[in-house]
Amino acid sequence: MPVYSSLINWEDENQVIIGTEYGIYATENINAENPVWVNANGNLDVVPVLMIKQQTVKNSWQAPDFSNTGVKNHGHIYIATFGAGVYSSDLFKGPSVPDAISEVKKDNFKLNLYPNPAKDFLNISFILDKKRDIKLNIYSLEGKLLKNISFRENLKGEFNKKLSIKDLKNGTYILETISGNKKLYNNKFIINK
Repeated sequence: MPVYSSLINWEDENQVIIGTEYGIYATENINAENPVWVNANGNLDVVPVLMIKQQTVKNSWQAPDFSNTGVKNHGHIYIATFGAGVYSSDLFKGPSVPDAISEVKKDNFKLNLYPNPAKDFLNISFILDKKRDIKLNIYSLEGKLLKNISFRENLKGEFNKKLSIKDLKNGTYILETISGNKKLYNNKFIINK
């Protein structure tokens, strides 16, 4: 069977997709002694697949300097066929940002987070306008929730907490602050041990 194009998945170098005379085939382990190829056409007709490309530029919030790359389709695959058009797939899409990051409205809420960079502990302080439950979520830059801490019935006034981050590795993280169903604030912080 003629193979016209191939792609190694950006996230897992063992996963390979090929474009053939009879559509798309994929294997989960190209390094196996005898890789198992499965038909991955899905809804695509059995047509020659002449080109397969994957978006490898990272989503804008993942860029090393947090610059706006404008990319929102990291990992998406684009397939060009002979006679059946162009298709796309988000099967291997990149991590998506937690909704809270793009939806936060800061209002008059001011959060102090220190030291930054931190080592083993992170101090958090802010003023509460009324008695509230506070929830803190720590996310990796890939959008994975790593820590979830809740503080119930905090009185109006100053809120000061010292969080242990000994279990987190060096890197950049996002702290999300929530009260009830309202997202109050998001802050980036760095761990450097």
